[in-house]
Amino acid sequence: MLTRKQLELLKFINERSRESGVPPSFDEMKEALDLRSKSGSTGSSWRSRSAASSGAAQPARALKC
Repeated sequence: MLTRKQLELLKFINERSRESGVPPSFDEMKEALDLRSKSGSTGSSWRSRSAASSGAAQPARALKC
């Protein structure tokens, strides 16, 4: 299950990727969601949720759009 911020970020990435053909930069994502750091809603929280649900730590995977 995703947090509200994670869902907002996923929607933003998908929308930007469809519009321009490339995903947004970390700085664009931070600005769009009014975040102060890269770790606020990306990476670490998704990886920890994934590891917790599977029982083992796994590397982050790229999303297919």
